[in-house]
Amino acid sequence: TYMGVSATVSSTVNSGDVAENQYFQIKYANGPLTASYAQDKNQGNLTTNTTARTIAGSYDMKTVKLFVTNGEYGTAAKPLNSTSFGVNLPMGAATLKAMGVTGDTSAYVLGVDYALSKQTGLFADFANTDGQKSSVYRMGMRTSF
Repeated sequence: TYMGVSATVSSTVNSGDVAENQYFQIKYANGPLTASYAQDKNQGNLTTNTTARTIAGSYDMKTVKLFVTNGEYGTAAKPLNSTSFGVNLPMGAATLKAMGVTGDTSAYVLGVDYALSKQTGLFADFANTDGQKSSVYRMGMRTSF
């Protein structure tokens, strides 16, 4: 990281039926502003060639964190586009989360994170996707080392 700018590059080698994958991300994170661009190409013998491009940004106002993401996913012949808008609202050890997705799919996500310590927390999320007519519930614990 130099003056808030970092980059990530990775590549896998195609071996038989395994897909070849190239990933690139450039990110700026300095103060309350974070912005990034990422591209992920998947080319394989038995898989459809796909590319994902994502532009994302967030702004942390201390009392609330706002974010927006725009992405294009899928094959060159049939790309899917979506834009998501969200907010994280810290309230002591808990953070309330809400996100809406528009574009080729529409969805919303509601959730809460609860910090037990700096490394460990609980989470619960609910997501509903209109295009798929499906709902997902997640609950769990995460820890980092």
